[in-house]
Amino acid sequence: MDQGKWIKVKHIVNDRDQGRCVKCHADATDIHHRVARGMGGSSDPQVNYGLANLVSLCRSCHDHVHANPAESAENGFLVKSWENPRDCPLVLADGTLVIYLGNDGTVREYQQQPLF
Repeated sequence: MDQGKWIKVKHIVNDRDQGRCVKCHADATDIHHRVARGMGGSSDPQVNYGLANLVSLCRSCHDHVHANPAESAENGFLVKSWENPRDCPLVLADGTLVIYLGNDGTVREYQQQPLF
């Protein structure tokens, strides 16, 4: 990964997420790749550096995402290498808030009504 480009993208993601963990709202410490680079990831720089693929997390939530892959995949924090992250929603706030991230830095939010 080009280090200069990575630093620039990390700043953009941090600004978009207002320096907060998107899961718990604590101070963000990490930038998480939804398509995990260590598990094959993507050879496409548009995915690796794409803003839809990257979210700010605190260390505790980042560890939780990787320690709980089934839950994390269900909630959009882990995305299969053949899927496009911008088409995979992130489920937040006990399932009542769903967001879609765009590679242009946009965030589309949807409120869901709980089923029960």
